[in-house]
Amino acid sequence: MNAMLCFPCRHCAATSERCGNIKVAALAYKCVEVTHFRILMLLRSSDLPPPAAGDGCEQPQNKKRRLDVVAEKTLKSASKLRKLVDAAEHAEAAMDATSKCHRALESAAKDNSSSAEGFRSMTEAIEFSYYDVQGFIRLLRLALNNCTA
Repeated sequence: MNAMLCFPCRHCAATSERCGNIKVAALAYKCVEVTHFRILMLLRSSDLPPPAAGDGCEQPQNKKRRLDVVAEKTLKSASKLRKLVDAAEHAEAAMDATSKCHRALESAAKDNSSSAEGFRSMTEAIEFSYYDVQGFIRLLRLALNNCTA
């Protein structure tokens, strides 16, 4: 999966943090986290099905067939390895975003300009699971409205 899917949220988070809008930065980092975890879920669900019985088990009768079988197995192994590397990169990026999100949340908690309702809605959005994207977006909108109001 392309890491460019996360670029807009990452850019928004970094820009908001530089401009001192820590609440929006925390929510944007949460968006980065959710995006990476959702990509991980897609990678996991798109695993190749196990080979059918008999694939590669029969003895090839000639050199060409044997080379074709080896090449096919090598390509499958390379594809699985690439998926594993992609998954590791997305997991690392998600955990980095989680860490930045929580640091920004702690910083926002120290800021006395937050209303109790605004901080509560922000915390609720940040603690929400990435499994329910529609629910997350609903909480994110509420939190953004409370942060900017």
